[in-house]
Amino acid sequence: MISMRYVSRILSVFLVLIGTAITQANVQHEATAVVRSANLGHAKVGLYALDLQTGEVFIRLNPNDPLIPASNMKLLTSASALSELGPDFLFKTRLRLTKPDAKSGIPSLILQGDGDPSLGDPTLLEQHKLDVDQLIQQWVTVVKKTGITDFEKLIVDDRIFDREFVHTAWPQEQLNRWYCAQVAGINFHDNCLDVYPRPTRSGLAPILRISPESPFLRLSNRAVSGTTDSFWISRRLGTNEMTFRGVVKYPRSSPEHVTFHDPPNYLGQLLQHNLAKAGITVHHLYRPPMDEILPQAKDLHIVQTAIGVVLNRCNKDSQNLFAEALFKRSGREMTGVPGSWETGRAAMRIFLRGRLGSAAATVEIDDGSGMSRNNKVSPKAIVDLLVS
Repeated sequence: MISMRYVSRILSVFLVLIGTAITQANVQHEATAVVRSANLGHAKVGLYALDLQTGEVFIRLNPNDPLIPASNMKLLTSASALSELGPDFLFKTRLRLTKPDAKSGIPSLILQGDGDPSLGDPTLLEQHKLDVDQLIQQWVTVVKKTGITDFEKLIVDDRIFDREFVHTAWPQEQLNRWYCAQVAGINFHDNCLDVYPRPTRSGLAPILRISPESPFLRLSNRAVSGTTDSFWISRRLGTNEMTFRGVVKYPRSSPEHVTFHDPPNYLGQLLQHNLAKAGITVHHLYRPPMDEILPQAKDLHIVQTAIGVVLNRCNKDSQNLFAEALFKRSGREMTGVPGSWETGRAAMRIFLRGRLGSAAATVEIDDGSGMSRNNKVSPKAIVDLLVS
């Protein structure tokens, strides 16, 4: 993959030349020279640039070769999602209340997801002058207003998507990193914990501030305070057993991120914990099978997120979770079955055939964010899609 430094150089050449009397030949020559001087080894680069008004092509370098798009894949995912879901689409996460159970006489709560990747996103919360604790407290408050303090179950309904949280092509050794966050029908806080270490005396364990506060997780602090700064976090795959490691020299103002496992269950535990602190008992969490019909319920609270907000975070900040949620949600919308990487691929194939015609057959689709190295798309296909 070509580095952003060389992309910037190519763009600089192009911008300088469009202010002069340019020809296709001199832009092509300058762009090719930048690529050749980049010392990219065996990496293969493709470039394609045209004038939208005249259709004149200025740069053509391996334009039809299917290459690994990396985060350029988000452009295809975003276009497909906009087409499938529509520009006015709203993600809706609902907290609902059932009638009392016929046997126990106790009602239940339902947390019903819609695949919203932005629920509890720290960046978006900050824009609304909120933090994650305040968001959780909104739910606690509406439950308290019912006057009910005893609930049979918190039903965590994440069935808008399948329960394959991790793509098989993603690098196993990086699944604890924020950019490999799991993808679920209920997502929360970017599906990551934020950890802020602060050193104490040399050789002693640092103090850790964790957001969201999650005392129900199995956390082990093996880090020490010292004269170097090498703090990191490991998580045992398939669990939420996390170990803090390394050395902390300075207090962190920016967090270290670590993904958590099974986001719907995590949020269920977090809500159950905060309800308990408010004197409200939830006897157990429940994950319904895919084919179970849930009891009738009324909405207590709805969190709505416009698709434009999700698209902005997906593309401006290159948030993989947001792209994958759009990918799966498009699949759900098209097929009516739980969104998955399979249904997302099907939705994108149909969309690309409608926009690119037979050229869509050259595009290889594996995931929505570009984390998978099995995606392949040519520079010309990307440009043709954007032009369309």
